[in-house]
Amino acid sequence: MLDEATFLRLTRNEADMAFKKRVRCIFEWLQPTDDKTILDCGCGRGFYLNMIRTVSACRLYGLELEPEIIAKAHENLAGLPDITLVRASIYDQPFEDAS
Repeated sequence: MLDEATFLRLTRNEADMAFKKRVRCIFEWLQPTDDKTILDCGCGRGFYLNMIRTVSACRLYGLELEPEIIAKAHENLAGLPDITLVRASIYDQPFEDAS
């Protein structure tokens, strides 16, 4: 679970209250504990993967279709452990159902 101090640290430079609510909602729903595996479909530049990595050692996968965007995600997440980025469509994922 995301404690209040960590939440405030992650969102301290953000004035958009809707963003803060979205971050809190994502963490409450995912509950990224170290034993979980999380797939971020449409991961973009890896923003949420980076946030999740900050609070959990869970296994992370990012799925993005656009080559320029996934290249930026590789840049942004370089050096962070256990994050796998895959260029693919959400309609043609290289993952088994319910995996």
